[in-house]
Amino acid sequence: MFKYKRLMEDYPETTENRTTPTTSRKHHHPHNPHCEDHLGEFHSQFCEQDFQRQLDAVGPRVTGPGGVILPTNDEINKLLDYGSDSISAMCFTWNIAGKASRSLSRLNHLFAKMPPLERPSLIALALQELPASTLRFHSSVLSSLGKSLSSTHRVFCWVRKWSQMLVLFIKHPLSLFTSQPEYRFVAGINLASPFRTKGAISIRFRLFQCQCIFVACHLAHGKLERRILDYRRIAAQFDFNSLQKQSGKNLVHLFWFGDLNFRVLRKEELSDVAENMQKRLFRRQADFQRILAHDELSLERANGLFKGFREAIIKFPPTHKFRIDSNFYMPSRMPSYTDRVLFWTNPEPDGLIAIRYDCVWEVHCSDHKPVYCIFKMKVMKNSFKETIKINGSA
Repeated sequence: MFKYKRLMEDYPETTENRTTPTTSRKHHHPHNPHCEDHLGEFHSQFCEQDFQRQLDAVGPRVTGPGGVILPTNDEINKLLDYGSDSISAMCFTWNIAGKASRSLSRLNHLFAKMPPLERPSLIALALQELPASTLRFHSSVLSSLGKSLSSTHRVFCWVRKWSQMLVLFIKHPLSLFTSQPEYRFVAGINLASPFRTKGAISIRFRLFQCQCIFVACHLAHGKLERRILDYRRIAAQFDFNSLQKQSGKNLVHLFWFGDLNFRVLRKEELSDVAENMQKRLFRRQADFQRILAHDELSLERANGLFKGFREAIIKFPPTHKFRIDSNFYMPSRMPSYTDRVLFWTNPEPDGLIAIRYDCVWEVHCSDHKPVYCIFKMKVMKNSFKETIKINGSA
């Protein structure tokens, strides 16, 4: 399984880990050293007094693995989005290219205009290339988006490492049925100077009867071999092989998303592809498949990279590299699908189904387009629901 033990820094190739105990419902006090908001690095709802009061108000309840409160049948029917076993979840990734105020404004607009009834129950937001000069930029993100989503969601937890950030929002009623989140950071092989940017943040926790793992990353640019080395280092540190072997019948969902930096190889077609994309001449799936046939990630996955992971069908244009403030690709760069969402689930393939995979074309304040994927995610096992009924917990 994942190894989230507290580790020493291995500088300069840093591997960091933060865990929070999950054996008791007596959760974090705001001054607990595990609550690292004062360091600008990590924070979760379990560090907040108002959430502690909500937990106390629930009173004595039966708990499952990870200290997760077990819902009654009546609660299940009110909490879930799909029948009696699944919720909606979204992974959203965007490389903001250091554009602090403008990207924040666009993010706030995107999430604020999302109708409350259509908001996924769980939202994972990954940002890359946060501005180095604004070390508290993540506070602005949390404040702004927190207000935009406050009628339906709360901030479940967030992590900022170097120029990356991963924040999870969860619907208010669901927040009571989670375990305390754990996080870990693994640096990429090549560290940029003076401000390091590459690596991966992982957050894991339990929600109802499933384990959720979100990995947000920014892999190396340049030669393909550097991205492959980054992937292998991150996968080894997070021990994905053991996870896949040992998960057995446990319900596990793993999302890997971010700026993976994989490129399209056919540079000789650069001008034709860029021109056709800008004129919106590419409309059919076959048009995108023509480009994806030369996509590094697709080719490497066929050779065993990201083994066991899936990706929804891509039906949108390449998301990099654009001229800032335009929908025009850089004339010297082959348009590429650098921003991706991959996923892995166990034990049933249909336990995690991609509903929509797309980019946000109208956003142009960065050289990347935001990319998101919405899922139907199974969080309850049939055997568990039957156990509740048999035990008379409904």
